[in-house]
Amino acid sequence: MNPDIPFSKEAERAVLGALLLSADQVAFVGGVLAPDDFFLDAHRRIYDAILALYDAGAPVDLITVGEELKRRGELEGIGGFSYLADLAKEVPTVHLASHYARIIKERSIARKLYQTGLHLQTMIRTGANADTALVEAHQSLQTIEKDYQETRLPPLAADVLIHEILLPLKRGARVQPRFSGWPSLDALLGGFRGGQLIIIGARPSHGKTTFALNLALSMAKTAPALFFSLETSRRMLTYRILSILQGRPYQAYLDLDHLPPGTQKDLEDAARHLLRHAPLYLDDEAGLTAGIMAAKTRAIQLRSEKGLSGVFIDYLQLIPGKPGATAFQRVQELTSISYELKAMAQRFDIPVFVLSQLNRQIEQRSDKRPYLSDLRDSGGIEAAADVVLLLHRPGVHDPSLPPHQLDVYVEKHRDGKTGKITLHADFSTMFISDPSAPTREMVAGDERDPRRFRGAV
Repeated sequence: MNPDIPFSKEAERAVLGALLLSADQVAFVGGVLAPDDFFLDAHRRIYDAILALYDAGAPVDLITVGEELKRRGELEGIGGFSYLADLAKEVPTVHLASHYARIIKERSIARKLYQTGLHLQTMIRTGANADTALVEAHQSLQTIEKDYQETRLPPLAADVLIHEILLPLKRGARVQPRFSGWPSLDALLGGFRGGQLIIIGARPSHGKTTFALNLALSMAKTAPALFFSLETSRRMLTYRILSILQGRPYQAYLDLDHLPPGTQKDLEDAARHLLRHAPLYLDDEAGLTAGIMAAKTRAIQLRSEKGLSGVFIDYLQLIPGKPGATAFQRVQELTSISYELKAMAQRFDIPVFVLSQLNRQIEQRSDKRPYLSDLRDSGGIEAAADVVLLLHRPGVHDPSLPPHQLDVYVEKHRDGKTGKITLHADFSTMFISDPSAPTREMVAGDERDPRRFRGAV
């Protein structure tokens, strides 16, 4: 037996002995331990027999468990009736069975971590790349953590108040919301908070990606942001970012050779600005699942001293599911993905912004105004979301209306008010501003001054 593998033979024997003497303890222990939490095979078999009898409503004691093991052909393999009798005789205290079970659970988790470490070492030695190893490590640890958390008792409300609210306040810590930079939206929502899933929905050409990029750049001023793009390449996203920052038409960046003299210097200044004042990670890898995005998010969050201000995903319907799924199955998949992304927001304590398409039925309405029911492919999206923002450009359908008008409908707000705000969207330069606030324009200044760029602090 490897002495490096953690387990407690004494705790395993104590739990089994307590269950043989008092079937009432099964109710407490059964919620903590599964058979494979026991290290010794004989103990796993005994515990499985106890659970089977208890679940069937049969008596649980030395005789019934022995008979169940005999029926399975396992009695002699565990040491016979004499071994069961020894277990019952050696119990220190029956009513401490749940405490002994906790010891077993902790050792079980430690063994799983140990095995995960060995597996990762083997992967690296046999040439697996770092990205593959990182994703597998995250998924394995996530499974282990889920197993552990499911057996922990939830905290009392008083504990939450004391440890998660009062003590941080006494230390001077404040739970700061993340602001969009658009005062009218921030006034309505009160900012965004860790754990929130925010859906940003719109029809094509109504500004989903541009809205999200402006929002991501604004939030990145306080801590790095992460943008997953399943549709647009990172190079094209970078052109949009340059357009937002420098005020040049987006189309100009598509032909860099014909930009005015001095453009290279401007690009270098923009790069410095982004690094210092708005660090934004761009990931355009195709086919990313929710699980892989969670693994990458965690890796960047751990690397950054300030964590992450937010994660953006463009867009929901491009997250892959099962090949060949029917329309109904796809709806179920997107519901499941939505809840996975909500869990990611809660686990990492960051707001997660997910862009989503809206149904074509909007086009049949005279005013083309979007509603919550227009979220495409999944009613589960609405249920999982804390906030739903629906974008609408009235000028797209009615040339008599201002072409720069961008209406943002707050259709769902789990913790506050709903309503509508109107922003000014210059889609030639990809810059979205708030008419209720002073216009943020480029100002002259030293190249090290972030105020040279629009939207900068």
